[in-house]
Amino acid sequence: MSMETHVPNARREDTPLIEIRGLSKEYTLRRAFTREKFTIHAAENVNLTIRRGITLGLLGESGAG
Repeated sequence: MSMETHVPNARREDTPLIEIRGLSKEYTLRRAFTREKFTIHAAENVNLTIRRGITLGLLGESGAG
């Protein structure tokens, strides 16, 4: 399946392949013994634009997924 977007008056090189705006992710967990809930904010208000011809490497902690 092929998806193409026609953008008038714009060069294809200038059109983002991926664009993310305002991404936030949090996890609610429970403590082992007290069962108390707490929240981990993994990402807050992240913006990312990847344009054609760009290579991106994303690294994280071992076991971070």
